[in-house]
Amino acid sequence: HTEKFVICQKKCYYYIAILKSVLYIKVISEENGSYVIEAEVYGKGILMWLLSQGSRVEVLKPDSMREEMIAVLQKMNQMYNN
Repeated sequence: HTEKFVICQKKCYYYIAILKSVLYIKVISEENGSYVIEAEVYGKGILMWLLSQGSRVEVLKPDSMREEMIAVLQKMNQMYNN
């Protein structure tokens, strides 16, 4: 199962292509050191990598991956605010 997604990465000095789960990657646009990247990936490793980037990365689409990121971040927020 593969999934295509788009992220906006701010001031990142290395490429997402270092991930073994990336099948395809394309830089769609760049402006002031921020990139919009489209990639096709498989597995859940991408979620862990995206989370490791903190506020330097935002999932723009698909909505399902964006919602998954939000759910994990909300759970983390609850853990640290209780």
